[in-house]
Amino acid sequence: ALAPERDFDPAARFRRKSSDPTPDPMMTPMPSTEAPLERARRMLMKGDAAGAFAALMREDVVRAAAVPDQARLVVAACLKSGRAEGFLKDYARPDAAREFLAAYGRAFMEAGQAQPAQAFYAAIPPLKLTPRDEQDVAELRLRVGDEERAGVLLRRVLLSRPIAQDPAWPYSLARLAEELGRTKFALQVYALFEEKGVSYSDAATRLARLRAAVPPKPAPAPAPAEGGDLGKVIAGRYKVVSKIGEGGMGIVYEGFDGNLMRRVAIKRMSDSLRADARARERFMQEATIIARLTHPYILAIHDVVANDEGIYLVFEFVDGRPLTDMLIERGKLTLPETKRVMAFVCTAIDHAHQHDVLHRDLKPDNVMVDKQGFVKVMDFGLARVAKDSVKRLTHQEIMGTPAFMAPEHHMGESAAPADVFSLGVMTYEMLTGELPFNGPDFLAQKERKKYIPASQLVAGLPAGLDALIAAVLDPEPANRPKAKEFLAKLQAL
Repeated sequence: ALAPERDFDPAARFRRKSSDPTPDPMMTPMPSTEAPLERARRMLMKGDAAGAFAALMREDVVRAAAVPDQARLVVAACLKSGRAEGFLKDYARPDAAREFLAAYGRAFMEAGQAQPAQAFYAAIPPLKLTPRDEQDVAELRLRVGDEERAGVLLRRVLLSRPIAQDPAWPYSLARLAEELGRTKFALQVYALFEEKGVSYSDAATRLARLRAAVPPKPAPAPAPAEGGDLGKVIAGRYKVVSKIGEGGMGIVYEGFDGNLMRRVAIKRMSDSLRADARARERFMQEATIIARLTHPYILAIHDVVANDEGIYLVFEFVDGRPLTDMLIERGKLTLPETKRVMAFVCTAIDHAHQHDVLHRDLKPDNVMVDKQGFVKVMDFGLARVAKDSVKRLTHQEIMGTPAFMAPEHHMGESAAPADVFSLGVMTYEMLTGELPFNGPDFLAQKERKKYIPASQLVAGLPAGLDALIAAVLDPEPANRPKAKEFLAKLQAL
């Protein structure tokens, strides 16, 4: 259980400015009588959950949020009486006080109810989330298996609370990951202590234990270990200089083309996947598809090298960083900045669609922004030729990132409108700093259009934006605009 905040001030948490003409009962403290809460507690102890919940008026629910034990009482009555869905509908509202939403988010979290907890935290505008809120949401995302989002929130918290200043929470998050069997995530968090030179509790011991427990990756002969590429010259011209990153399909290096005297990016297929015929085919497909897409806003491929030591794709080098890093650093972008980025991305995707190619994994991680602000779309490794994707993929794995995938993609179907849906999710995240759909029931949320309009999260957005985003996030593919139509309407706002 999470300890209550020491500076918890019940009065301050719901205090409104006197200039506000119409106080909302969800934002204002009510008379201090505790009789309804005590009556609900007694009824709950007697097993009458329905009666306990019925005894609580709206003002009791609001007042209880200021005291953790009372918030837990309300949540217990809500859950045991089977009223959780109605409770969320009535109270998980963006117009409620941040403290109220966080209190019930935390209470549901302590009760082991990740979905309602997430609903309350999702109702808090991004700019009002405190580091403590982000810590809670990171734990929630980890519990539902969303390690990527948990990692993003961890990095965001560490920007305001470096691990050297506050090591306790990153340590507890790593312990939670261990308990959930998410060893890789736990190892990565413990490694931060080593990287920053921070000694805390038994983090170093646990890191060593996890490292020892991870079996070495077998590398089929005669391929060298993946880290052995550094310094190697591939095909007599591409020198591997340094490691840039690593993904599911392989390692990406910075390299140097000795023939043309230019920097390049080199993707080496993972040794663990190279022996897999389907993985190898998917990796080589990336080269074929990108080679067909000659466009200034799409990362260009220069060469493909396949030899006994490995399979390598050689790309143009972008001196910049992924859009994800900008969002982690700044939280969100302005409307003009979002329009500019999407002008590049939508134009690139429209070009791909004109050549019957889908991306199928559009997200900020796959968008690079260079130091001059020029944008390129990369990683078409999950792309499929459109004519092969309109049929159901009954014998092919469904690939992509759940938060950004179109509803039909979850069902194994994909066409150009699926990429447009992902463009909408990206636009929403850039403008608000939050994802419209947080899971874990992604498909149901998308089919029911269950998300908070962007204008309710960020003040000052133009009229018409919510309707435009609603159009691209429509669960029916035929109702979505094309990429170039979406861009034209976005630029017109």
